[in-house]
Amino acid sequence: GGGARRLPPAPQSAEAAASELMKRAICATAPDGRPCGVLPMARSRELLADVYCDSRLVLEGGDPEVELDFTADGSHFTAKEGGQFLVLPRDGTGPFRCQLTLPGVLLCRPPGEGRLPKTLDWTDEFATKGGAKERAAMEGVRYLLDIGVLDAHFEIVGRAAALSQLRERASGRQGSTRANRRQLAKKEPVVRDLPACLLRQEPANAEAEGEAEREGPSA
Repeated sequence: GGGARRLPPAPQSAEAAASELMKRAICATAPDGRPCGVLPMARSRELLADVYCDSRLVLEGGDPEVELDFTADGSHFTAKEGGQFLVLPRDGTGPFRCQLTLPGVLLCRPPGEGRLPKTLDWTDEFATKGGAKERAAMEGVRYLLDIGVLDAHFEIVGRAAALSQLRERASGRQGSTRANRRQLAKKEPVVRDLPACLLRQEPANAEAEGEAEREGPSA
């Protein structure tokens, strides 16, 4: 006996399911259209932090860990108050919206003229500040993906090669860790495949030394 049997809810259409997923994750595809990486919204802030900072970099074996700031303007990327995430209203009474400003980024493939820095549009409203920041971070990752700073696997394009060259330069001189930190802190936004600080430079007196070698010893 009893009442009528309840039917299970109708399954979502493929379009509706894809739309719902796009609200909570980024689905990246290769240039030929093949699906590659999927990044949940909850991991977006962590990925942005990796793009703009390496807090545990070791240049050579035995060196202490150092923190390198990869923001082109030296602003130190952070989700804290006063950083790149602007959340309103400020009085703590929701709902909240967030606007993210992405600085230029060093040690990666240049994203193209005028692409960075970039202030993104305001997010929709969220019940919490954290929710608004997560959505803004996800849109930031999506933008970096669109302009080629990130690849379809959410890897930073050119970063591994740039750090490899940095380590090679560090291994050839004393005080390398401190010197490279100082150099990177002063660099302008990248305009080539690798920043100028990673290109091996001849000493200032190399030309004079070469002339002396060609002339031979003085009488």
